[in-house]
Amino acid sequence: MKSRLFVFQLFFLFVSGAALADVPAQYDKIHPQPTSSGDKIEVIEFFWYGCPHCYSLEPYLEKWLQDKPDDVVFRRIPAVLGSNWIHYAKVYYAAAKLGVVDKLHTPLFNAIHKDRIPLDDATKLGDFLESLGIDKDRFFAAYQSEEISNDIKNSYIMGQDYGLTGVPTIIVNGKYRTSASQAGSNEQLIQVLNKLIQLERGGKGDTSLPQEQAPKPEAAPLPAQATTGMIAPAETTDSQKKLRSISMIAAGLVAIIIALAFLLLKGKGKDSKPAE
Repeated sequence: MKSRLFVFQLFFLFVSGAALADVPAQYDKIHPQPTSSGDKIEVIEFFWYGCPHCYSLEPYLEKWLQDKPDDVVFRRIPAVLGSNWIHYAKVYYAAAKLGVVDKLHTPLFNAIHKDRIPLDDATKLGDFLESLGIDKDRFFAAYQSEEISNDIKNSYIMGQDYGLTGVPTIIVNGKYRTSASQAGSNEQLIQVLNKLIQLERGGKGDTSLPQEQAPKPEAAPLPAQATTGMIAPAETTDSQKKLRSISMIAAGLVAIIIALAFLLLKGKGKDSKPAE
């Protein structure tokens, strides 16, 4: 009886270990980067207008922004992970230069993903801008300016510094990186974001989030040609792959334990038969 109980204790121990090993990290602790928010906590969203995941996150971010804490500064940065991402990045920066981001941002997302209107054509984009009451001549002048070209270079460099591999990606105060795919869902991403903000405040709230230490990224040249397809959501990290490997090993050990338990119980059944 004691042997049987011991075997089942081992079984539950390995099952619990396998379950814990399969829990992915909800954020990465990255090499600290400088912020531009002064004493306030900086939250950055790296996004791309062509990304459906960014589009699906928008309602959650907008709701969060309605109650954004006063000690938090929120910034959007258009990601540049390939030369085919540059167009929409320039669109955002041109809108920012003209002060029309609020007028353009959501309608542009809706046009691309809801209405299926391709706005990578200058004529269609111009018509779209006019429908929003935005001066297309001033817009395209800003779009083609050297200032916007410098913004694109800076955006690419920032993506490299933060180890960006996909969008949407959230950066908290230059120290933490997370995404909906890493947190588990858009709703959970907002929860992780709030807990990381609390962590930066030095508060004593529930900040026990699974995390992993990300390596310092290496510099890479600005892409010379378009990437194939869209990079979103963020890629699985090495630490997550290790966790999954541990989970598979644990599952294998569970199978062995079950087999041993079966053999043990079968052997004890034979030993308990009365002698003839």
